[in-house]
Amino acid sequence: MMQRQELNSNSFRVLQESIHVKKLLVVIPLLFLIQPAFGEIIVQNDQTYVGNDGMLHIVGEIQNNSKAPLNKIKILAVLSDENGNEINRFDGKMMSNVLMPGMKGGFDIITNQNNLNDKFSYELDFEYKLAAPKSQVIDIVSSELTRDQLNNVVITGTLENNGEITANMINVIATLYDRDGKVLTISKTQDVQKFYLNNNSYTHNPYEKSNGHFR
Repeated sequence: MMQRQELNSNSFRVLQESIHVKKLLVVIPLLFLIQPAFGEIIVQNDQTYVGNDGMLHIVGEIQNNSKAPLNKIKILAVLSDENGNEINRFDGKMMSNVLMPGMKGGFDIITNQNNLNDKFSYELDFEYKLAAPKSQVIDIVSSELTRDQLNNVVITGTLENNGEITANMINVIATLYDRDGKVLTISKTQDVQKFYLNNNSYTHNPYEKSNGHFR
């Protein structure tokens, strides 16, 4: 009987150690999500314009110079009058859900201000969360800017899927710039046609790339 109790006790200690190790394995990966250094994530090329709706828009882009993907990015804007008194606060989100390292993403904050004079200023700030590391497998391989019969700007192009699974729910985001490199406007479309598996998995024509066309 004594021997059986000793075995049970040892087994219980082993079980405790196993549980302890499993808890450690869950905690350790979180240590690699190191916050980016100051200046690695910046707001750039921002400006304001009044849209056809008469509302003030604040447009710009976030540049991610860190080594980690970002998500849940929220841009905060504070409007002030010529005397520095706060007029209002607004917030907005980026067009894309995830901002990969080395990439930039645009934003368009639509305010409810429609009676401002030219003597106002604004300040921008942002909040974000670190996303789990992943690979960029969908690339834009070609694009063309034209105008239609009504003189509207039309952008068409081709995407390439270098991943191993079928891609769906794809958003294509276009950012237009002025001559000074400032963001003019941002547009998003989900009109992506003919999207297959990657080149290794799509076997109907071995010479055809796995791509999709957007407009």
